[in-house]
Amino acid sequence: MKRYYPESCGIVLCLVLGLASGLSTQAGLVSWYPSLIKPALNPPAYVFGPVWTVLYVMIGIAAGRLWRVRHAFPTIWRLFLLQLVFNFAWTPLFFGLQRIDLALLDLLVLWLSLVVLLTLDRHSRQVFYWVFPYFLWVSFAAYLNVSLYVLNTSF
Repeated sequence: MKRYYPESCGIVLCLVLGLASGLSTQAGLVSWYPSLIKPALNPPAYVFGPVWTVLYVMIGIAAGRLWRVRHAFPTIWRLFLLQLVFNFAWTPLFFGLQRIDLALLDLLVLWLSLVVLLTLDRHSRQVFYWVFPYFLWVSFAAYLNVSLYVLNTSF
């Protein structure tokens, strides 16, 4: 167990922060979100919980692996932490404040930080493999966020 301690801590931290972020915005999820016009590829609500749970486990494993090499690769470690901030900020911006526009800007920065992270992280392909599915989901989330903005904003 001690061998996987950083990964275990990363998993628990990501799951707890994701749960806290989601629970803090339940009101917007229940009352406001259902009233929005959804894009054609919008998954049913029950998909998001399991997908994010799996992704948070994967992100937590990547966090543990990066924690081990944080002194050798401080820029990558800081970039990883920065993208986590933007990840956990999205839910309160979107559901809590009901600001599709600010959530979209947040998501753009998150997506760009993941592109840079995946590009710079050459020391461990394992981290790449743990983070890449998250990047794909964030890319899909960007499509959803842009679509929700376009469909629900009067220009």
